Amino acid sequence: MKRIILIITILLLVLQLYSCNKIQDDSVLQSSTIFNETETPVKIEQVTSSVIKIEDKYYLNFSDGNTIEYTGEDSYESANINFATINDFKSTIISNSYTNDQIYNIKKVFRKDSNGIKICDLNTFYAPIMPKDSEILSVGWSGERYGYIISDLKKTYISLMYEIDESYNEIIAYEIEDFYSRPTVNRTKIITEVKDNIEYTINYYTTKYGEFKNIEYQLISEEGIKYTIKEQYWLSHIDSSLSVSEDIPKSIYIFGKGEDLYFYCFMSGLTEKPSLQKILSYGLKKESWNLSDSE
Repeated sequence: MKRIILIITILLLVLQLYSCNKIQDDSVLQSSTIFNETETPVKIEQVTSSVIKIEDKYYLNFSDGNTIEYTGEDSYESANINFATINDFKSTIISNSYTNDQIYNIKKVFRKDSNGIKICDLNTFYAPIMPKDSEILSVGWSGERYGYIISDLKKTYISLMYEIDESYNEIIAYEIEDFYSRPTVNRTKIITEVKDNIEYTINYYTTKYGEFKNIEYQLISEEGIKYTIKEQYWLSHIDSSLSVSEDIPKSIYIFGKGEDLYFYCFMSGLTEKPSLQKILSYGLKKESWNLSDSE
């Protein structure tokens, strides 16, 4: 009888111990569940941007800084941010909202100083002037500068860029004023001709790639825009697969300068020599940043 009582007592103690352990295990599980439900979520900080104006110049600043550390792990880098239409470009600038790739490009490539990343004039927008047979293929933005890739029915491609005075002076110096001072360029002959009251300077030169000719002249449009033009001809080339011609330019460089207006136009893919009227048909005109103005 005592043995039976002892066995029952032991069984009761085991059951009690099991119940206590189960209660403790359930408490731990419940406590853990409550902790997970009330745990503060990780806060992901979003990058914001702001625009300031200092002495008629506009600057873009990002909340996480204006520079980016380039690790070399990707090769995405372009001098421009490209848009399908003018309104796509305008709406991005107006909303001041950018994709991650755009932010990367802006921080990596756009010019900046102590005030921030330099961007274009937000007071006046410059829309393209072009012949009726032309269409805009895309819009490119590179900070203070922006421009248009244009094509006509003859598949001539035109890059028409709005420039600031600094970039305009840099480009015209490189392509015209200092061109023949390049160590790779050997000018062999200069000829000056006057035709229809326009003075043409014809420069013959060679490089390691072949023989070339530039015809340079200036025009004034009815609106008072001063055009400085360089027609480049390839007379011979070491690559025989490339076309050469004495009469059809390989490319044309057009520099336009007006009152508070600078632009640069590059024409390529020409199948004939364009008329002066055709050259003067490209330019820029002032508009607002309203989306309805351009499309």
